[in-house]
Amino acid sequence: MLLSLGLCFAVSAAACAGTPTPSTRSATTTTTTTATAPATARADASSPRVQPRATTKRFITRVSRNGRFFLDQLGAPILVKGDSPWAILVDASRARMDSYVATRRSQGFNTVLVSLLGNTANGGPANNGRTYDGKLPFVGGNPRRLANAYWDRVAHFIRECRSRGITVMAYPIDGWTGTSAYNGLARSWSTTTARAYGVAVARRLSGFRNVIWSVGGDYPSGGNQADDARMNAVLAGLRAGGMNRINTIQFTPDETSLDSRYWKPKVDFSFVYSYVASYRMVQRGYGQTRSGRHLPALLGETHYENYSGVTSRYLRSQAAWALTSGSPGDFYGSEDVWDEAPTSAALNATGARQVSAIRRVFGRQPGWNRLIPDFSSTFITAGRGTRDTSGEYFSGNTYVTGARKADGRLAVIYLPDASRRITIDQSKMGRGYTARWVNPTNGNSVAATERATYSRNSPHGDGANDWLLVLRSTRAR
Repeated sequence: MLLSLGLCFAVSAAACAGTPTPSTRSATTTTTTTATAPATARADASSPRVQPRATTKRFITRVSRNGRFFLDQLGAPILVKGDSPWAILVDASRARMDSYVATRRSQGFNTVLVSLLGNTANGGPANNGRTYDGKLPFVGGNPRRLANAYWDRVAHFIRECRSRGITVMAYPIDGWTGTSAYNGLARSWSTTTARAYGVAVARRLSGFRNVIWSVGGDYPSGGNQADDARMNAVLAGLRAGGMNRINTIQFTPDETSLDSRYWKPKVDFSFVYSYVASYRMVQRGYGQTRSGRHLPALLGETHYENYSGVTSRYLRSQAAWALTSGSPGDFYGSEDVWDEAPTSAALNATGARQVSAIRRVFGRQPGWNRLIPDFSSTFITAGRGTRDTSGEYFSGNTYVTGARKADGRLAVIYLPDASRRITIDQSKMGRGYTARWVNPTNGNSVAATERATYSRNSPHGDGANDWLLVLRSTRAR
């Protein structure tokens, strides 16, 4: 009989947090709940001081000291469970926004990325930034003067997200609205104007603690110097205006934020954009450093659901591969959501539900944030298969990825085709560990025997035979 993994392995997701180190540009830690944020979180987060209450609205606030994952306002690890409604601020009414936020929260999403300014290339109805019902972002086209009707709607969306514990990764300016490559309304702004716009936005939205920043988007890492300076000036204005939050930049497919000399010293985490098999790009991002220190390598975009050639198994694999290769979460996207007012049918698509199930399983594991990817095959010693080397991945690859805590208390392995037998080094696990096969389509699990080899031939409804294998022990090895 299949059981919910959450019932079998009921443990707080706040376990084993790292000691937080705020970015040099990050905001002062604040909580909107009755819980009190600690001045410093202990390395052992089993302490009640850093365990969020069940009613706590948790937001991504800063980066862990080891640079591998994110922390909430209480200093507890938080797994990014992201969605990509890029143009919702200009495509949807307040009622549609509210329905979207409520649905995504019920599905377990805790982060959304949005563009604050619209463009036809980022899903908006017009290049001048107007909304579907004709509202423009600026008074008289002046970026220093924010139009109330437009920005009240922006604030409404962020407020609704805050009320449901959702972090908004906002693009105040992106690759479509603010660079010379597209016909966006900010493409010719001077750095002085861009900074003034950033200050104005910060003053308008500074009361929201559930906002972090990104710029770029389909923008090359070796981009135009004037475009780089313009986007950086907006971020400088945001800091000057009082919204000093962690930030990143998104480049073009199969690049990370650390691929640019200009942006490398300016970002707080790395946005991994992968149209290849996600384990390849996440592994590359995981290995990158800045001045000898790591930054979180977050899978921010892959192909979206309902894109030609994208299957449910593709979406499951991209998420599961990323999580077992060191990404502290991931972003899902839908072709029926990113550039239009989302409908109920689009929001309840199969891929969204299944990706949510994988994240739920992963986030419930004690010490998920301390998992170390097994890139060198010292733990999964045989049966991993062949790494994909294609220029753009869609389906077929069955390479096995996995990650394990150094103390052997936890390991999570993703097998895209579990009928192929894998071998693990049992000495790397704590004594008396238990094993469970987890169905990535719904999170249900079934017990497995403690052994050195594992395989399973039980396809899902879509014919795929991908499974997660979760190994846990109450004792260190």
